[in-house]
Amino acid sequence: MNYKLVVIIFLCLMLACKEQGKHVINEQPNSRIEKITETPIDVIKTDSTVSFKTKNFQITLKDKVNDYYNTLLIDETPVQPSIDGVFDLIGIEDFSKSQLFLKVNLVSRFQSTSNGNKQIIEESFYCSFIDLSNKIISSEFNGEICGGQWAEQDLWTVTEDSTYTMNDIF
Repeated sequence: MNYKLVVIIFLCLMLACKEQGKHVINEQPNSRIEKITETPIDVIKTDSTVSFKTKNFQITLKDKVNDYYNTLLIDETPVQPSIDGVFDLIGIEDFSKSQLFLKVNLVSRFQSTSNGNKQIIEESFYCSFIDLSNKIISSEFNGEICGGQWAEQDLWTVTEDSTYTMNDIF
């Protein structure tokens, strides 16, 4: 194949990846690693882990089972919620504007028995907040607060009338 043609194809592929905001770092037969660089937070995904690299921290979800992750690390330090549960996938929108706090969703699974003695697996959904600097996780919340979003700096806003500072959370 002509060398110039190979270079042109390579440049076209790189341009197409850049327009989508993704750069393929390493591709192996059964594993694809992508680095997404549309924001100041770099996201690196593999089949079983997702890492978020902010200006100060690296947050990694690993040990994926089905759609959930058993382990969350801040840098190399594991964060353990007070409930027995697994972490749902986080996104860039879950980081506060300052990138010092993170909202995570947790799923707690338990077995119960129905009237016919049939085993049923039930799930409860919670959210917690993580102080990334101190590597502390808040108590679990459920309900309306989990559907909020980050506002200016480190304010968690649920409705116009319902805003929380991180001092309220921790």
